[in-house]
Amino acid sequence: YAWPLGFKPVPQGTDLGLPSVQAISAYEYHWEFVFGAAGELPLRIGPAGMQNAALQVVSWGDWTVTLRWLSGGTSMDATFGMGLPMAWFSSSGSQLEITPATGSGLQVWRNSGQELGLQIFGKNYLLMAPVGSVWNGTSPFRPSLAGPVALAVVPDTSATTLDRFRIS
Repeated sequence: YAWPLGFKPVPQGTDLGLPSVQAISAYEYHWEFVFGAAGELPLRIGPAGMQNAALQVVSWGDWTVTLRWLSGGTSMDATFGMGLPMAWFSSSGSQLEITPATGSGLQVWRNSGQELGLQIFGKNYLLMAPVGSVWNGTSPFRPSLAGPVALAVVPDTSATTLDRFRIS
């Protein structure tokens, strides 16, 4: 876990989400993911068409790690940080796409310019694409402009909260 987000690298990119089920016993305390109908985590982010990618650690620090997926002429970098409610993604060779889990109760609560708000398994996610982008309206979601995408898990959808997460 890169708390609060959890992620799982897969050959097509990464599956990630906010764990929502606490498991507490006399010997442990941890969070478990709520899985989709097909066993996937809440969201998958990866370059369109990427398959069988090799995974590398590009850089790391005390609190963050950047991973790179490589498959032919397509790559994706993702940066996750311990304690950060955000993750950052960039790709080359193919456009990033975001695919919610099957049976996730997906609701789009915001689709305004570069921002896309999704509710998946009752949790709110805000995706921010490059300035000037527009998100398509259906899954898999793609921004109209190539460039980095930031994802934040947000506690609510109020204007005050969104202002705290926006990238300027």
